[in-house]
Amino acid sequence: MGVEYAFASVMYAGGKGIVVSMLLSAVITMMGLTALAGTRVWPKVQIAAFFPVAIGAGMVAGAAVSGHTDLMLGGSVLVMFATVAVRRFGIPYFFYGFMGWRFLM
Repeated sequence: MGVEYAFASVMYAGGKGIVVSMLLSAVITMMGLTALAGTRVWPKVQIAAFFPVAIGAGMVAGAAVSGHTDLMLGGSVLVMFATVAVRRFGIPYFFYGFMGWRFLM
């Protein structure tokens, strides 16, 4: 949260922007920690390696539909359904999808 505070401050996000940035980082941290449950190290490394990919995909999609409320809402619904559908491949995929969906909004 400290990193997000510093980043939002440097970007002149304002009071509300700083709070939103810090809350978003807390949510992503909690999701990441939940996805990395277990005792074996190598599977955790493999799962965590794709966190930036999932977040980046969501950010690109979010930037593409910014300013178009209907597209943003429709895309959020579609991505949320896809997030739940990929859960059958394993719990890490659910978290990848959710991280991507979160940044789409």
